[in-house]
Amino acid sequence: MPPIAGDADVGALPWLDIRPLKPHFGVAVWNANIHDWLASSSSKKTAVLAHVRSLVYKHGLVVFKAQTSMTPADDVTIARFFSHDPNEDHANSSYTGGAAPQHKLPNQPEVALVGAYEVTDYHGFTGTSQGTYGTSTCQNKLNAVAWHNDGFADTYPPPELTLMRCIKTPAAGGETLFACSRRCASRLIEQREHFDPPPESVTVHYRLFKGATRRTSGLALKAAPDDGATRDDGWQNTSAASGTAHPLLVREPNSGDITMVGTYHVAGVTAPSCEPLNFDASNEYVERAWKLGIYEDEDSVLAYEWGVGDCALWSNKLVTHSATPASYAGSEQRLHHRVRLRANPCDVPRAAFGEGAVAASSPAPSA
Repeated sequence: MPPIAGDADVGALPWLDIRPLKPHFGVAVWNANIHDWLASSSSKKTAVLAHVRSLVYKHGLVVFKAQTSMTPADDVTIARFFSHDPNEDHANSSYTGGAAPQHKLPNQPEVALVGAYEVTDYHGFTGTSQGTYGTSTCQNKLNAVAWHNDGFADTYPPPELTLMRCIKTPAAGGETLFACSRRCASRLIEQREHFDPPPESVTVHYRLFKGATRRTSGLALKAAPDDGATRDDGWQNTSAASGTAHPLLVREPNSGDITMVGTYHVAGVTAPSCEPLNFDASNEYVERAWKLGIYEDEDSVLAYEWGVGDCALWSNKLVTHSATPASYAGSEQRLHHRVRLRANPCDVPRAAFGEGAVAASSPAPSA
């Protein structure tokens, strides 16, 4: 398949072999060497990072294939070219994951180790992980998932970018599901008359409930504790432990596109035109809204099969995704580097319709 016209030979970059992953979002770059690019002259490095950034905001998801020479420092260099909070304390209180805390590299604490693995003196770290969402009784992988935009329930502002680089991957069962948030928004707006309150006015409140259970769809919650107790992970804290609140439909400022954002950790739904929805009604509303783009539109979803060295970058305003249950990999190990830096405070998600953004301190309706 030939490169996409217009995406190649930009500035100091060589001709890039860029191939689409889905019709509406996602590309793979097959002839890049990020480590060499970052080691080049300052002007070329700046040009490279600027082009990488433009690719992410154009396509939502960009996978650089076979980046086996990259280092943890390279991971962080790329991530820091996107919006981030320079005051985030990665070595101590920075939170690395919503569903479960993740180990960090001691000498590069921005990098979390995710997956099911056992490592010895790996960049100074020795330890094991059983993986997140470790077991599932669902036969259909699309029904054994936990859809989310990173950080939307636990970090404020949520990360602008997520970077994941594959270190080990099983022969089968280690894929990640991605969905196009632009297309999900478009489908919801097309069906807006079937939703009350209107989706363009909706704010969704999120919370990391302790002991919550997901709906089969992985798009919302089935149950949460009666006392509204939140998770306590001890050695790692969220920056928004009391919960967050975000518009369901936002405008991604770099592309100008309307997108749909959120996570399955739904605590409540509010809108100016009505009383707050209760817990069950809120989760039903959010599940219905996301189903239009994820379960009823096959062009919106990509099941990406990782290869060792693959370095994926995605905008958390343009792409949503699901964690991979460890049980699908059997006894094989799956290890990825992940970098998700808290966004700069000026880059909170802002409503696509109306003014401003909802503050993280906004109280969520009681469950």
